[in-house]
Amino acid sequence: MRIDLIIESRNVFTGVGDVARPAAIAVAGDRIVAVGSREDVRAFALEANAGGGAPEVRDFGDALVVPGFHDSHLHFFHSAAYSSPLATMFLGESEADCVARMQAFAKDRPNGWLLAQGWREYRWNPPVLPSKRSLDEAFPARPVALYSG
Repeated sequence: MRIDLIIESRNVFTGVGDVARPAAIAVAGDRIVAVGSREDVRAFALEANAGGGAPEVRDFGDALVVPGFHDSHLHFFHSAAYSSPLATMFLGESEADCVARMQAFAKDRPNGWLLAQGWREYRWNPPVLPSKRSLDEAFPARPVALYSG
């Protein structure tokens, strides 16, 4: 393993404890491979890169550094479930259309929860929410969860 990059800051938040502290992060390729004191991470990189040159070092001064991947607004459950084959997405045209789409989706998923996202009842004709009645009629023995967001 070759360390390509060391990121340093006086404010690294690792999630261990409640505060950011001075630290460094070693990166090999696209993976974080070590987090620790500047001295420890630099020594780790020197050993890992023995004979292969020094890694790039980026010092972010007092900037907050959090090792990981972040988005300003992300719903992890929905992002994972609704982009998988476990759920379906649709805007829909009406309550009846919503139920029909769920019935079509259920044919490929004969067991378990039926999940859907994306419908917007205010754009339907008529603009009414999907009802427990219509979903229970179509799926009397299966749980259905609809998320409009």
